[in-house]
Formats: sequence, structure tokens, C-alpha cells
Amino acid sequence: MSAVLSVPFCQDPVKILDNRIKRMDSYSYKLSTVNQYGLDVAIGDNLDIDEKRMSVWLPFASGLRRDGVGDLLEVGGIRTERHRANPLVLFDHAKTIALPIALAEDPETKAYTVEIDPVNQVARANCFFYQGTNVPNKDYAHALFCEQLFDLIAKRYVRAGSIGYSVIKALNLQPDYETGTPQGLHLLSVLMLELSAVVLPANGDTV
Repeated sequence: MSAVLSVPFCQDPVKILDNRIKRMDSYSYKLSTVNQYGLDVAIGDNLDIDEKRMSVWLPFASGLRRDGVGDLLEVGGIRTERHRANPLVLFDHAKTIALPIALAEDPETKAYTVEIDPVNQVARANCFFYQGTNVPNKDYAHALFCEQLFDLIAKRYVRAGSIGYSVIKALNLQPDYETGTPQGLHLLSVLMLELSAVVLPANGDTV
């Protein structure tokens, strides 16, 4: 999908994003695919875990403040029509594990579980992890991985969620020299592609 961008000054927002990699002093970064980016958020304490159904409410986006590279996500601008049709939950944006680990869809009711709260500027999803019951041996390794990852999240060893998105509309934000915040982007509207559990958020100071 082509990006429609508003640029009041300085660099093209796409160029700003394309020049980023995931590193400790930022949490908005480019993924390996064209025009797709990741934005991490650290997980709070209340995960609302259902061990019987192997589900967990995973926060994946926050727009409470500008991040380490000066970006601000407008949570109310997250568009979910594409993700609703294919509600994938991945591990670290499928960099090492290609198969989905969960779905943001209730397996019983087929209800889409992504919740976007534009007032409190947070987004989360109830993620139902893959349970490989009665699967052939060749598929069991992934089922075991999903079970282990769910356990790691439940026990707070994995503490970050992330949104994979493409930009629809963004504005440049000027640097704030008083706080040391660099020039960044106000992400007004993004197309959600997937959400991920990530081990190491690029900025853990975003609870």
C-alpha cells in the first residue's frame, strides 16, 4: 500500500523510518520488508492470563508520549481492516520463526480481539496461542515453542509487545532541546499488519 504523507519540514518520514534499525536507544524501526516498520511497547503488570485457553491480553501499542527517537503514535489512527481479516500474532515480526504463534481471534466465537483505546492511548489484543494437540511429529516442535513462549510471557520473562505497520499518514515533529528529544514522527495513521511478542524491546522505558 502506498503511503500518503504530509511533510511540514525537513526529511520525508519514510526516509526517516527507513534509516532506522532496532537498537537500545530507539523503539521505532524498520523491518526487513519494504515499507513495513515495527514499534515496541513494554508490557505492564496486568496481562489477564487464561492458562486453560492458553490466552493472554498483550499490549502492543502506546501513544502516551514521544519515544526515544522522538516518535509519537496516534493510537486512534491504527487501522485494523487488513489485520482483522488475517489476525496474526507473530514472534519478533517473524524474523526467526515464520509460523504464527497465536491469533487475535477467539477460537470459539471467531470474534476479533484487538481493542484500541484512543482516550488512554493504548492498544491490546487477546492472543490465543497455538495448541498442537494430535499433530504429526514434524509439526510438534512449533507447538512446543508456542507453549514455552506462552509460559515465558505468563512468568514475565518476555515483557514486550509490538505492532507491525505501514505508514498511511505522518507528520514530522520538531526536536525538543529542553528534554533532549530528537526530531521524530507523529504517526497519525498506520495500517496494522500484525502484532508480535518481542523479547528485547528497543526501548523498555515505555510502560
